Amino acid sequence: MRAHRGRQILVHRDFLSVADRINRYAVKNHLHLVITQSYRVPDKPVRNAIVQPAVKSNHLAGHALDFNMVYGGHVFESQEMMQNLFHRLPDAVIHFIRDIRADPLIRWGGDFTTPDPVHLDDGVNILNPEKWNAHYRECITDYANATPKWRRWVMLKRNKSGLDHRLGHNSINMQSSLSCSGKL
Repeated sequence: MRAHRGRQILVHRDFLSVADRINRYAVKNHLHLVITQSYRVPDKPVRNAIVQPAVKSNHLAGHALDFNMVYGGHVFESQEMMQNLFHRLPDAVIHFIRDIRADPLIRWGGDFTTPDPVHLDDGVNILNPEKWNAHYRECITDYANATPKWRRWVMLKRNKSGLDHRLGHNSINMQSSLSCSGKL
C-alpha cells in the first residue's frame, strides 16, 4: 500500500488495524493498492470525485481509504471495478474484493446504493455516530496543529543548504505527530 504521488496516508489510529487488514488482503492476492484519498480536510473541495462526498463521510474522521489497484502492470480504477464488469476482472482482483466483502469490519463502496468501488471504510459514521463525531473533531485539531510533510521537506532542504539552521531543528513529520492519525 502506498499513497498516490507521494502523498501521506492519514487515518485515525482506531482505523489502523482495518487498514492493515485491507493491506493483508491485497498482499494475499498479489495486488498493490495506491491510496488516492485518506483523511479529508472538511470543506476542501474533492477533485475528480466518483460520487458526491457524504456530509458525514468517514474520510472526515480518518476512517476511510479510496484506492486504485495495480495488478499485472495494469491500474484498475473505479469504472473497471463495478459489479456488472466483474466478469472482465482478473481473478486476483475479484478475490480481493470478495475478501473485503467477507470481512465484517470493512465496507466496500461497490455495495453502496450509489456504488463507489474505489472506497473502503469501517462504517463508523453509521455504526457509532458519537465516535465518528469525536474522531472528526480530533482529526481537525491534529491536522490544524501539525507540520505537513511537504513543509518538513522544505525546512530540511533549507537546513541542509545552510539558509536557516533553526527551521529543521523543530520540524516534525505529520504522520508521527497526529494523535488521531497513524503511519501506514
